[in-house]
Amino acid sequence: MLRTVCHSASDRHRLLTLLIIVALAAPCATAEIPPAHYRGSRLVSVWLPYWTNLDGMGIGWRSVQANAQWIDEVSFFAWSADPATGDLKPPNRGIDATPLIDQVVWLHARDVAALFTVTQFGSVHETLNNPAALAHLTDEIVRTARMNEFDGVDIDFEEFKPADPKDAALYTAFLDNLAKAMHAERDVNGFPKLAIATVLAKTNRGKFGYTDEEAIARSSIDRVRVMAYDDFYPGSKTPGASAPLPWTKSVASFIETLNAPAEKFILGIPGYGYQWPIKSADEPSTIAKGKSFTYPQAMTLIANNQAVSVWDAESQTHKLTYARTDPAQTWVGYYEDARSWSAKIDQVLLPSRLGGLCEWAAGFEDPASWPMIAYRLETRYPVYGAIGQCYARYGGGAALGLPTGPPKPVGGYDDALPYGRTAIEQRFEHATIRYRWGDWNAAIVGGG
Repeated sequence: MLRTVCHSASDRHRLLTLLIIVALAAPCATAEIPPAHYRGSRLVSVWLPYWTNLDGMGIGWRSVQANAQWIDEVSFFAWSADPATGDLKPPNRGIDATPLIDQVVWLHARDVAALFTVTQFGSVHETLNNPAALAHLTDEIVRTARMNEFDGVDIDFEEFKPADPKDAALYTAFLDNLAKAMHAERDVNGFPKLAIATVLAKTNRGKFGYTDEEAIARSSIDRVRVMAYDDFYPGSKTPGASAPLPWTKSVASFIETLNAPAEKFILGIPGYGYQWPIKSADEPSTIAKGKSFTYPQAMTLIANNQAVSVWDAESQTHKLTYARTDPAQTWVGYYEDARSWSAKIDQVLLPSRLGGLCEWAAGFEDPASWPMIAYRLETRYPVYGAIGQCYARYGGGAALGLPTGPPKPVGGYDDALPYGRTAIEQRFEHATIRYRWGDWNAAIVGGG
């Protein structure tokens, strides 16, 4: 696929545009130059649910547009697997072919990978024990990725039945076969397409034992996203944070004990929290199921209900208390913001070997979280363009290490080529990535 770029008079933008071309550039129809996409020390991903992306104009898509320069991957959360046939079923509303294709093109123009999520809730056992349906589902996923120019797929199968322990092996085999089929395809930058698995969080080997994260990560799958949230959930007997820091640390610690590459694992973080009605301020036990709420909704509660928000030192999140008058009832909730995300990045992600983070879900978060992420994950030397694409595709800082210097011209001299050299390369702690002018993409040429 040819990519056209706009040229700028500045050396910085000229270098950027030369790096990201796949073939010779043609003039743009518009004067807009997408902002430089600098890669951080860890990958940054978001899920984009269809209900925040209605007709390409929802709050989730607006968040992606505003922060694309800091996001490496967007997963369109919109398809489910039919357990009887293996057909892919989009939701009844919110997905239209034209906005979707436009969104994928828009993301590609900004060096953001576009993936799609396939879910199965409630019928996982039936799906995994139907070989014909699984084979058809694999074919449908490959076809859908090709038709929409998606760069990969994210599989989110939940509600396994603990009474069916063989399903863990069947699931790993399905993911392995799917990854091999996806790797036979090429994404917009010429790399093998991605296959990602999303799994529930664990803190030990005994809980949710019917999925095997170790086996999944050792398969051909590219990444494993761990949903490190819902420690406290709607049915909790007492209020609490969805992703308290001590629990999140335990999830990360468990991952690093596995006999599997830790850099394959992505830490899922929530942009939402839960709120519950409680008995009283003196007896804070819940009296009904909790309801989720996002950061923007928390700000509305503070503005309209005289809610009191305090920083909870134990969970490293915000605790919200307010009263409703009709009927009279005290509510308590916990929500995330840039400060709570910063604690997870500083104390969980960066000290670990985990590959990055993924938010559930775009539009739920504190807008201040994005410049915070850019600052926390900033590298000493910039990584961008074709080299940045390769860096992100093969694990970023967790796998390849941090850059040890800026990109430098290398290779033989040719006055007709940019900077009079045949290539440009950048060295990292564990690898060297080179881009030769006119090539389809960059490649790892040295290191691990």
